[in-house]
Amino acid sequence: MIGSPDTPDLLKIAGQAQLVSGATSQAVATFRRLVTVKPDSSHNHFLLASAYLNQGDLDRTNSSLEQVLKLNPGHIGSKAFLVRILAHRRELDHAKALVADLKANAPQDYQVVRADAAVKIADGRLDDAVQTLRDVIDLPGAIRRRLPVTLAALEWQAGAHSESQSRLQGWLEKAPADWRARMVLASQYVDQKDFANARDAYAIVAESQPENWLAKSSLGWVLIRLGNLAEAGGPVESALELAPDRAQVVGTAGYYYLEQGDHEKALELLARAAKALQDNPDVQYQYGRALSAAGRDAEAIDVLRMALDSKGHFLDRADAEKLINKLQGG
Repeated sequence: MIGSPDTPDLLKIAGQAQLVSGATSQAVATFRRLVTVKPDSSHNHFLLASAYLNQGDLDRTNSSLEQVLKLNPGHIGSKAFLVRILAHRRELDHAKALVADLKANAPQDYQVVRADAAVKIADGRLDDAVQTLRDVIDLPGAIRRRLPVTLAALEWQAGAHSESQSRLQGWLEKAPADWRARMVLASQYVDQKDFANARDAYAIVAESQPENWLAKSSLGWVLIRLGNLAEAGGPVESALELAPDRAQVVGTAGYYYLEQGDHEKALELLARAAKALQDNPDVQYQYGRALSAAGRDAEAIDVLRMALDSKGHFLDRADAEKLINKLQGG
């Protein structure tokens, strides 16, 4: 007999499938229904917390984790998630105390290891975080828990680029459907300005996950960089329909319209994106370009100066320097 759509087991299976496929909003809706149907299960609330965390909604993640711990005070996964949230918010004293307790009780648990690494990253100890993960990478369960992907991302941050890419490529040979790993690899190709390989990686994810706005927006962005505006329009506009309030998506759409010569639409979109992503120098650079195209050179110079003052990674730094020199009559 086929179960009701509101059967807890079916809701759980559907929500987990949605989460794995990148349909995060749908997963959130499914797991919210699940905790309504069966509110006394700590695991159900933990699934909802996981979906909220994937969505980037830390407040709702925190609320769901608190509900898990009310039902099951010893739930390791929830405590580990809380540590990562505390680390993100730089509440390090609380995070360190909680992770020390977790390590005393479950030192080799994947979630505890990730939480420990998150605290070290927030504390400015990136190399220690990398070593923390390397120490457990060969333990049973590390592969199943996608630890290689987490480690590869940290290795890249730490400058171990060759090790990171080799690890990701090896992982994808074993788990070709792991879209998160492929997205990480694609972003590495972008950092290297290897836009052709980035395009191929993003295209695989976008094709397999029609609701993945990040993959579509990223695919559109690399197609623009490759000069292929004819193909870029489809994924750019699809991403904007799926996630009209996501600043990254809005910024990519603005970049696309700027390259198309629609300066008015580009300026409107890039102004929104630049306001939301003030620490992103590449978005600020495109906004400066749009201001200049609209004849607002003085404002463009101010925006470009702020972008060039950024100490972080700035893919378009050389182009921004050329543009500001031109606008200043250099």
